Amino acid sequence: MSEKDGGPAYPVEITERVPAPEFGEGMYDKRTVRYPGLSIRQYYKAQALAGLLATGSAEGAKYMVNVASAHADLMLAEDAEHAKTAK
Repeated sequence: MSEKDGGPAYPVEITERVPAPEFGEGMYDKRTVRYPGLSIRQYYKAQALAGLLATGSAEGAKYMVNVASAHADLMLAEDAEHAKTAK
């Protein structure tokens, strides 16, 4: 992920118990796994596409994907502009 795609939208960090036989029978250790989730651009694109597809027409799906991509890029540009003025 990069600044261009807005960074992560919903990063998740999960800590789980895993068997650790090296510490003795029945012993456990913790392991943390990080998942970056969707980029903000992917999230915006998915939301725009869902809205476009909610019209009930599957015709022109490629066009709708392109429109959704354009909407996502516009929203990212707006976010960047808002971040500049918010400082």
